[in-house]
Amino acid sequence: SLRTLNQRINVVVQKLPLLAGQPLSDIPPVVQFDGIYFTLLKRTLQTKPDARGRLRREVRTGKRVALVALGLWPEGRHEVRGWTLAGEEGTEDWKSFLLTLPDRGLALANGFRLAVGDGAGGRREALQFVYYQQLPFERCHFHKIKRIVHREYLRFQSSQRSAPRGGKSPGAKDGSGGAGATEAVLSEVARARTGQCAL
Repeated sequence: SLRTLNQRINVVVQKLPLLAGQPLSDIPPVVQFDGIYFTLLKRTLQTKPDARGRLRREVRTGKRVALVALGLWPEGRHEVRGWTLAGEEGTEDWKSFLLTLPDRGLALANGFRLAVGDGAGGRREALQFVYYQQLPFERCHFHKIKRIVHREYLRFQSSQRSAPRGGKSPGAKDGSGGAGATEAVLSEVARARTGQCAL
């Protein structure tokens, strides 16, 4: 039932702070930093009747983000090395989270070599601050490709709206409206892989 699930989640959540502060014995050479957004439900003191006339406490929703450090090893192993809850992915939120990691052992002297992440938020600035601009940062290829595909999709939609009714849209080949957009996406991905595309 939902009540049982909530009880089990609450037990796990109570133990998580203890795990989050433990020293790291196995330091990964690469760590992916990312913010995972989720909706948090909070019960209020206000009540309202449900469909059967029973009084129920109102629930409000709010967005929160979990800042996560995922360790990656050459043999393919991956494991969460740290996390915290925050209101947003701002520079100060990332700084307060990242400052806890070197004290737990995630330091350049212990074999930490590369940080990976998307371009959102103040993650890169916080990493430069915490690791004194000595830690290389690489944009995640998945996020690069996702952004390229989204941008080309928006361009294709815009061209479809501006095309005259009954005619072919710009970039269409043999009646296939998506062929031109697909070719553009593939060329952008190839450029991004060779470092020629600034995303």
